[in-house]
Amino acid sequence: MALCSLELFRNTEPFKSASTNLLVYVAQYAVLLTFAAALMIHAGIGEGLSNLGIGIALLLINVSVFGVAIVTAILRYLHTKKSKRKMADMITKKVEWACEFSDDKFKTTFDAITEHSVPPSSVLCFWYCGLTCAKQALKRGIPAVKIEGEMFKGRNG
Repeated sequence: MALCSLELFRNTEPFKSASTNLLVYVAQYAVLLTFAAALMIHAGIGEGLSNLGIGIALLLINVSVFGVAIVTAILRYLHTKKSKRKMADMITKKVEWACEFSDDKFKTTFDAITEHSVPPSSVLCFWYCGLTCAKQALKRGIPAVKIEGEMFKGRNG
């Protein structure tokens, strides 16, 4: 039964993630080897082997399933974290320190962005703040503002 189940999982690969399928293979092999050891003990095959040795081998086989689960979980976490960081880096194009801009720099920057980067269905918004706040906004997004009369007031006043 364990051998049939192993072949079924290997041929169908029922899970979306390759790491989950690998974990299933390891678990199925552990079940197969556990059943084989039980059959070997029950049938009296390998009389020279000690029960303690067989028990330790089975324990290591079954604990290896947890080891593979932990390693695959860590690798999946690191991959997810790396892909999120990569996505955030792709979204963030450039932050410029505006103190050294020439008089017409804002106009030329605005014209270039509206011409090449902003589709007609989108809204372009400039947000002025300190450098520390800008770095936080790049990581978390621009904070919500509340309307006070006709003025928008953000975190920086």
